[in-house]
Amino acid sequence: MHPVTPTDTITNSIKYRVNKILMSPAEMTIDRLYSLKKRILVSILIVLIISILVTMFFIAAKLRSALVEDSRDKTVEIATTINANLHHLMILRSPGALQDTLQKVADQSESVKKAFILNNDGRIVYSSTITDIGKSIDRFKDATCRDCHLSSEETLAQSSVVLDADHSTQRNITLIYNEESCYECHDPSNLITGKLVIDRSLENVNELISSIELILFGSGLLCLVILVPVASRVLSRGIDKYIIEIFTRNEELRLLYVMVGRLSKTLDIDVLREIVVEVFREVLNADDVELVLPRGEHDYSASAWSHSEGDIARKKITEDDPLTPVLQLWLDGLLLETEVSDDGRMISMPIVKGSHRFALIVARNESRFDRTRLKLSEIIRSHIEVAFENARLYYIAITDELTNTFTKRHFRYCIDLQFEAFTKYGTKFSLLMMDLDHFKQVNDIHGHVFGDTVLQELGEIIRLAVREQDLVFRYGGEEFAVILPETGSKGALLVAERIRETVEQTDFTSDDKSVRMTISIGFSTCREAEVVRDVVVAADKALYAAKNQGRNRVLSIKDISFEAEGDSSD
Repeated sequence: MHPVTPTDTITNSIKYRVNKILMSPAEMTIDRLYSLKKRILVSILIVLIISILVTMFFIAAKLRSALVEDSRDKTVEIATTINANLHHLMILRSPGALQDTLQKVADQSESVKKAFILNNDGRIVYSSTITDIGKSIDRFKDATCRDCHLSSEETLAQSSVVLDADHSTQRNITLIYNEESCYECHDPSNLITGKLVIDRSLENVNELISSIELILFGSGLLCLVILVPVASRVLSRGIDKYIIEIFTRNEELRLLYVMVGRLSKTLDIDVLREIVVEVFREVLNADDVELVLPRGEHDYSASAWSHSEGDIARKKITEDDPLTPVLQLWLDGLLLETEVSDDGRMISMPIVKGSHRFALIVARNESRFDRTRLKLSEIIRSHIEVAFENARLYYIAITDELTNTFTKRHFRYCIDLQFEAFTKYGTKFSLLMMDLDHFKQVNDIHGHVFGDTVLQELGEIIRLAVREQDLVFRYGGEEFAVILPETGSKGALLVAERIRETVEQTDFTSDDKSVRMTISIGFSTCREAEVVRDVVVAADKALYAAKNQGRNRVLSIKDISFEAEGDSSD
């Protein structure tokens, strides 16, 4: 029976969270979907109707303003023309001609209702309507006069236009200035001799504006009658799709947050490997997921999950494996972007950040992968890259630079975790402690640079002699330690002997120097300890017993006689 480990606990937690969060749109309730669709549809139609009404009102207002402004300009043009003619007649001193001209202007122009001249006292002296001659207009009471005469400005405008209250008449007032040619009849001290007033009808303009407004209103009403039902039907069909899309995206984001949260909570590459496989299995709904991690330039380790097996396990990739061509491209550095097979049933995703190649993820399915899930996997890919980058930086921090093995500080952390798993779940493990024999002599004779080369080669020998899940540490100087998870005393003895024999048969060379070395190894198992310190002490005692008994040998704590214990030195 497979023992429960901390990695299993994390994996089971991911399964539960993912199954709880990842829902299909079909699982949403009809009432909730209908209610949301109705609110969205009503809101859109209200906005549409208001937009049409506001547009109609804006067009009508702008059109009215433009037509009235155009009418004002025409009134000013007429007033300017009449004023020039009247000025000529005034110089000729022909009052009768002035009166006739004003009458002709009113009679011959359909738009001019009245034209008259006021003197400085506000009395009408000439008018197209003879009955108005002699009448006076109070400049402070008449609505058309107050705007100018009650103005705080010292100089009045030469020409201004004022509308009647009912907007049916447009009045233009043009000032008649006192010029030198007029001094024989008018007092030279007066700046203004009178005002020419022209009342122009706006009935035609107002009728045109009303007709256009009526056309706009009818067009808008027709647009609403036709557009609203059509828009309602089209929107009703389309909104369902978008609502489902929104809910789908929401669920995807929630899933993404869960996955990212899981990825960001670990820096352990082994735990991260388990999480990544689980993430892609659930996100892509894949039948098979394989994860390949690099080990050097052209070496690798692979893990696989399949729907039939149900567990994540180590995998050996053979030459006839479908993964082999993709794997070779990845190892050669030619696979840099996600590739989907032509039939859409296989996805190959390299995890790369900068110049660092972290992993290769390959997922397979019996049917084509869903496009939405593929897009989501691409989003998660960037977070996985960050997770692997953080794991890489953490690995650098806990790795001895010379031997590329873990540091002593990390050893304390790992041995505590292993012992905790042993006490909680019964997961056994063994510890190897080893020390190069007579290493001090190598440094004394060949120098420390050559000694560093020996330590580098030794680290490589130990790493190649153990499994991928085994942990190798530089404990101090020429002393190394190896934690062997799920390994008893027999397995520990086999690994230790393999390391000892390899070291004994290796020529440690650098430049023109070459030496043969031996190594002493002591080991212990967790079953022989009550606390974690007992495991370390037992392995250390076995190591120094091996040295005392002649070096180049492997001993366990059970093999030694405590009476024969003693110190040894190189």
